[in-house]
Amino acid sequence: MKDNIVPIFSDSQMKDEASSWLAKLDRGLTHDEEISLKDWLSQSEARRDYFVKLAKQWDVLSVLSQLSAVVPYNKQKTNHNFRYYMMAASVFFLLILNMPSLDINRFFDTNETASTSVVDPTLFSRTYETAVGEKSTINLPDLSVLTLNTDSIVEVKYTQKNRFLLLKKGELFIDVAHNKQRELVVSAGEKSFVAVGTAFNVSYLEKSKLELIVTEGEVVIAEKVTTSDGIRKADNEVLEPIGVVAGEKVVLKSNDKLLVGTIQKVNIEDTIDSSLSWRVGKLVFKGETLDKVIAEVSRYSNIQIDLVGEDIRKIKIGGRFRTGDVDGLLNILSEQFDIETSRVNNSRIKLYLATKKAA
Repeated sequence: MKDNIVPIFSDSQMKDEASSWLAKLDRGLTHDEEISLKDWLSQSEARRDYFVKLAKQWDVLSVLSQLSAVVPYNKQKTNHNFRYYMMAASVFFLLILNMPSLDINRFFDTNETASTSVVDPTLFSRTYETAVGEKSTINLPDLSVLTLNTDSIVEVKYTQKNRFLLLKKGELFIDVAHNKQRELVVSAGEKSFVAVGTAFNVSYLEKSKLELIVTEGEVVIAEKVTTSDGIRKADNEVLEPIGVVAGEKVVLKSNDKLLVGTIQKVNIEDTIDSSLSWRVGKLVFKGETLDKVIAEVSRYSNIQIDLVGEDIRKIKIGGRFRTGDVDGLLNILSEQFDIETSRVNNSRIKLYLATKKAA
């Protein structure tokens, strides 16, 4: 007896897969990808219907001709019934105009918000977050790859014209899929980082401090983008955007105005792997003071570490540690720096110099 097995997929999974396939189709499928896509579409009528609907929203119906055997979409059918739709529309508007209590402006809202929602509808919207000590890699619908560091929150919103990411807190690295028609904007605090096809890291650990590291291409720093039309205007003038290229790092205050003379770019091309070692689960220190080392290590753990005394804070540390490996760090501090540990409770530790304790 032959089993009839029908695969069941969640609605969100289907939408994610459809978005990914549409992006691939738009940039051109390989032979193997075309076979895989046809197989994917043939498994479910719901998939085919949603795929065509998404293609309409993205205005890429022309690419469906490649899949006409699997996704029949006949534009002539719509034209054939055009006069019937016009008749129905005429009846609808006659009914509206003859309803005295109805405010017709509600059907034709001309304010900016309504206009934006019609012209540039949201195609994809989702919030991603990581817990303390967690790292997550997300494949976005346009084939961009987003990596979130510990204790981070980012809202992702794609429209037909733009790609927006709002970093609410934490740190992210994004490898941006190239698309000249749809720039990608990462906003954090009161600044935005604009790219087309590049790779960069944004850190937003303090409400007033932002850090940008570019690993590929160029990223433009601008005042926070608030509309799909681009850079926000302040005091009736557009503030000058600032470009940062691969191998450069910029640290800036969120609320400061973008003035070319005040933005300091640092070339970290030789140390960029160390600066972004969190992506591979490592923390690399090259002579940072212990107070800075503890602050960085603490991001990946719920254990509070207190330094007792001023002298201990100035000790310089070098080495490579696994993110979240507090015990490994404590062992190194004990063996090489004569630093002792006092556990207050399961979530709090005090560190002090052994010589200070003896005194």
